[in-house]
Amino acid sequence: QLRGKADCASDLYSLGATLLYLLTHRSPDELPQKRMKIDIRSCVEISPEFADWLEVILEPMWEDRFQSATAALNVLTNKSEMIYDVDFRVKGSRVTLKKTPSSLIVNIPPRGFRVQDFFSCLFNLFLVGWSGSYILSIMFYSASIERMLDFLPMHSIFLVVSIVVLGFCFSKIAYLLWCSARKSQIKISNNEFLIRWNFFIFNKEVKGKTVDIDKIAINNMEIEIQGKSIINCGLFDIRKAYQFGFLLEEVEQEWLIAEIQDFLEQLKFKESLKKTDKKLLD
Repeated sequence: QLRGKADCASDLYSLGATLLYLLTHRSPDELPQKRMKIDIRSCVEISPEFADWLEVILEPMWEDRFQSATAALNVLTNKSEMIYDVDFRVKGSRVTLKKTPSSLIVNIPPRGFRVQDFFSCLFNLFLVGWSGSYILSIMFYSASIERMLDFLPMHSIFLVVSIVVLGFCFSKIAYLLWCSARKSQIKISNNEFLIRWNFFIFNKEVKGKTVDIDKIAINNMEIEIQGKSIINCGLFDIRKAYQFGFLLEEVEQEWLIAEIQDFLEQLKFKESLKKTDKKLLD
């Protein structure tokens, strides 16, 4: 409505605000907020499913709400599962995040091959060709042991430098390929979490129990590559820390950590309600 037109999403927001007022007897603008959203769970005790539903129709961005009354009603009456994308509105980001009340899926796509990566690869390939040709020329020239013993003292320094340059260039090219093609996925549900890394045909994944997750936070690995400190996202459970998202920008990492933390808090809240209900029934 602030944009000068009313649509179904704005009507649903009004419905949500009215329901929230009836539940709390307070205007929505007087209620506490968390990350620019009304913190419904802190001000009223309702079922987790209804809280999830209210959060969607009270999303600040109209495109994140239910787009029709039918869709909202179907979720409320359990005729369909509530699945919604969480958009990251920063130019250039390709990270996607999908949520349901019981699961969260994060996809971090490959960074892609950038222009500077192309020129860096060309330069390193040139050095590989130069170093390799020098080493091969020495091998062919000193075909016999006698000639090698005569030849090596004069060229030992250049040979060592060529081998070092060759190793450095190969590692640099491998690193650029790894950065441009590596992708990862994080899945968290009520019972377990899964982190999967893919690099061409190579795959690695780890699984664990969601209840064992201790925390998720920005993790400084105290490692520098090309003069830049490596900072990534870390999921810590009772056994170890699992790293992901080190190629993301800092603002992307902070957003991702906040979304996952929020989801884990919702799961804990639902679990605590279940335990409370069970005690009351007993």
